[in-house]
Amino acid sequence: MGRMLDGKTFAGLKVLDMSQGVATPHCGMMLAQHGASVTKVEPFEGDWSRIIGKRYDDFTAATVAFNRGKRGLALDLKKPEGLEITKKLAAEADVVLQSFRPGVIERLGLDYATVAEFNPDVIYLSLSGFGSEGPYAKNPGTDSVMQAYTGFMSINRDANGMPHLTDIYVVDLATSLYLFSTLVTALYQRRESGEGCHIETSLAEAMGAFHAYKMVEHHLQGGSTEIIGAPVGTFETADGYMNINARRDTQFPGFCKVAGTEEWLDDPRFSSYEARKENAAELLELVREVVKAKPTEFWRRALDEEGVLNACVNTFADLFEDEQVKARDFVSWVGHDSTGRIPMPKIPALDPVEDGSPLARSPHIGSDSREVLAKMGYSDDRIEALIADGVVKEYDE
Repeated sequence: MGRMLDGKTFAGLKVLDMSQGVATPHCGMMLAQHGASVTKVEPFEGDWSRIIGKRYDDFTAATVAFNRGKRGLALDLKKPEGLEITKKLAAEADVVLQSFRPGVIERLGLDYATVAEFNPDVIYLSLSGFGSEGPYAKNPGTDSVMQAYTGFMSINRDANGMPHLTDIYVVDLATSLYLFSTLVTALYQRRESGEGCHIETSLAEAMGAFHAYKMVEHHLQGGSTEIIGAPVGTFETADGYMNINARRDTQFPGFCKVAGTEEWLDDPRFSSYEARKENAAELLELVREVVKAKPTEFWRRALDEEGVLNACVNTFADLFEDEQVKARDFVSWVGHDSTGRIPMPKIPALDPVEDGSPLARSPHIGSDSREVLAKMGYSDDRIEALIADGVVKEYDE
């Protein structure tokens, strides 16, 4: 394996993360994993991602995954002292992340225009559901709502035509990767120009960019879709499921050899790429019968030998034990004080996260409040007073 990134690209970069949920916190986590110092400011009840899914103390799986490497500061922004602390953090920040609905951050006096007055070099990122203009600007937006709104659910239907939600935060995570790449570009631009900027975008726009080709396809084909070839699909085996893609003329013979159906190569219905597309329904029915007759491992090994695209339908537990995953050090296991030992997939081009590393740690609500305030110059007595006055919350173990 060649030389990887060292995880220190953004060393010295200060990030104020006021965001909640998944998309922008995930982006903040990416910055932290690349070396940035990220301070997560959240309310006393915590970021709302702390309630999506099963709770482990004040964590959920999402909170653990999307906030690792950050420091946690819990503040009451309804109190002047809480706002004052946040403004001091914003004044020192290279990057500010926020995901309030349009209008909220302005009422707090932490919007880009205000922050830029005392920190003109700041790169300030604002994310909302629908954007800052338009009839839906003030509407809340979440991953599930955006899967529906952006048309994603319309291309994810069951056999009866019912649109379905994908059971992963696909809108949020796609958005996060766009945000991260945009911030990297903005940081490069600032290095060249010396000027900060305001990045303002939405979940809706990011998802539009994500499935641009499906929009083009929909327009060109009048809403209909065309299969990419056959046989392609997920098929039941004798003991599980396989995804097989043998649509190309270079791979279909290999599949037929493994399946014992080489007579299909001379069948005019299946003897060419276009013929297989035209007769896909008939071919797929035959393939289903053949594949179901033998176990998954037979198909995996035999198809691999013939160079036919395939994969078992793994559970995550299967993946953790997979030889390829182990060979690539794809998933490491780290300890966590609330959840116990958990899997931590590595970020592409970075080394695996080591057990005990600060990059593996996600903050509790207010777990670093004292440390953050002390580094800002607050005395122990002042910190105690802020806690006593309900301005700052400290994690109670």
